[in-house]
Amino acid sequence: DQVWAGTETYGMYYSTNGGTSWTTGCDGSTRNTVPTVLSLAISHNSSPLLLEGRADKLFKSTGNPPGAVCTPTTPLLRIQAIAFEPLWDGSKYCHIYVGTPRGLFLKGCAIPGSFSPPKVVDAKAVALANGMRGAFIGSGSQGLFKGEARDLSLPTSSRAMVQYNNFPNKLTPYIVAVCLD
Repeated sequence: DQVWAGTETYGMYYSTNGGTSWTTGCDGSTRNTVPTVLSLAISHNSSPLLLEGRADKLFKSTGNPPGAVCTPTTPLLRIQAIAFEPLWDGSKYCHIYVGTPRGLFLKGCAIPGSFSPPKVVDAKAVALANGMRGAFIGSGSQGLFKGEARDLSLPTSSRAMVQYNNFPNKLTPYIVAVCLD
């Protein structure tokens, strides 16, 4: 079993034997000098893609094992959340959502090259429903949002987003984690 672990000050590590032994990956270090790893995500494509979101940028790895060799990629921002949408185009999972303080970035099969401009809110957390049914986005300043995942690629004025801030204390919460079942 492969396992990846992000640390607060030593980067990312990976294990190819279920955690019995560990190797420094991407920018992993034995010194306390690496920016905090805030999120990790891997696609389950025939050629796996590992994304490491750090306090300063996004790294990607397509090596074998994923995480052994990484390269920085856009957006060059604090990466707070990463999620792969389980939409299969026949060869790979298509949509990648990256949450940053500037908003939610999207890259999909129909969007070649880099990520789209940021969408909607400062995304601290992202959870995606299977089958493109929707996305929940946790914001650090505006609470919880739900949107149809397919709508996130549309201009802001055309997008249907619903804000869910009917929490019992009547306050707008600072959302740091979202999970769907």
